Amino acid sequence: MTMHKNGKRLLAILLTALLMLAMPLSAWAAVNQVSSTSSNAKDESISVNKTQLQSGKINLSNIQMTGEKSDKFIMIEKSAMEYAAQQGLNVGVSTNYMSVSFPASAVVNSAEWKQAATRSTTFSFIMEIDDDYGVSLAQALSATAQGQLGCTSVSSDGLGFEFYFRGANQSYTYIYKLAEDMTLSYNYTVNYRGATRRPAEKSLALVWADIDKKLASTKVTNVLLESRVDLTNQTVTVKTPYTCGAYVLVGQTNADNTQTTLAGSTNNPALTGEVNTNGVPGWAAANVAQMQAAKVVSSDLNGKNFSAPISRAEFAAYIVRLLGVTSETATNPFKDLNTGNPYYNEILAASKAGLVAGRTATAFEPDANITRQEIAVLFSRAMAYAHADISTDLTKLNQFADAKTIGDWAKNSAAICVNAGLVAGRENGFAPLENTSWTEAVVMLSRLSGLL
Repeated sequence: MTMHKNGKRLLAILLTALLMLAMPLSAWAAVNQVSSTSSNAKDESISVNKTQLQSGKINLSNIQMTGEKSDKFIMIEKSAMEYAAQQGLNVGVSTNYMSVSFPASAVVNSAEWKQAATRSTTFSFIMEIDDDYGVSLAQALSATAQGQLGCTSVSSDGLGFEFYFRGANQSYTYIYKLAEDMTLSYNYTVNYRGATRRPAEKSLALVWADIDKKLASTKVTNVLLESRVDLTNQTVTVKTPYTCGAYVLVGQTNADNTQTTLAGSTNNPALTGEVNTNGVPGWAAANVAQMQAAKVVSSDLNGKNFSAPISRAEFAAYIVRLLGVTSETATNPFKDLNTGNPYYNEILAASKAGLVAGRTATAFEPDANITRQEIAVLFSRAMAYAHADISTDLTKLNQFADAKTIGDWAKNSAAICVNAGLVAGRENGFAPLENTSWTEAVVMLSRLSGLL
């Protein structure tokens, strides 16, 4: 795999990380067996032809490759892939720590396949799952821009994907993007360290990194993908078309010392790197991306003033989206809230759910800036709504010189938020009447999501 080796050497030079070399091309000479075989001590491989699919000798949708810490290679002949696409079959591969599945048609209908088919009638599709990418990626990114993704942790085991065609003359054509999404699931384990709850699991997500710079960016680009966490089976699942680059699991280390790691991981180095967040400050980039993936914050932030104070209306809407609150029958008690407000329905849903109240019985003041003590009240109500663990220790407020200026109606909520690590003080104390910037608010919402 000459191109793959060169790509890794280039990455090592650019990011000062020592990367593992991939399986040599000569190893493919031994890849001609029906069942999973080993081309060397560290690799697993399987080859598939059309006859094997037609006879049912190979179940293309359930290929099991269970070697520990080894690269995986799946080679499917062109005629076999075309037959699978015609039959509506999926390609599915499972290892001890992940699984991936995609329609055969997603390959056959890709732009790269169509181009390759015009040049040759005899080539093979090769899917490579590179087990060493996770450690390499973490090391490389950590050396590049420490802390830019915020308070996240990353599994030391990840996986890199490379999908490509190999022709009879040993030439290669890479597939960078499938015509349809593939489904990728990671297994993970949790080290509770004495904790009884599992907040960190709910905020797990997968990051795709274009570390070989095959797509639009000339820098390392991380994309936080919309992820579904299965607490019962302990998996994180995403749907994505990207086939080149690396996928790593990220999560937050919470105040209760709960850490989430990938099955088989040995450590949790910090994930860092460039993030495509349209100008969001680097210290908040991971949190904003997480809220975008959860559809709390818009994916289009062009023109957003990240340092401007956030309004009561916008913050209430974000709380509603985070909690998944809906209400089609809510009445409007506020005279200053009309249907022209972009957050109209969400404010009414929040009001009906008891999450927000007006500043008077009939005035919500949607365009007014929300204060820090109002945020604390909304957070405590959100935690109660989601049945999250709540600790009201008013002595925690004694650390703030201005604790007495916190409204009596907000003191319990402020204590809850401080105990949970959601709201920290400022240089001048808790600052209950001060406003909060949009960026600060989204970071706090991201913290809250880890507790719900």
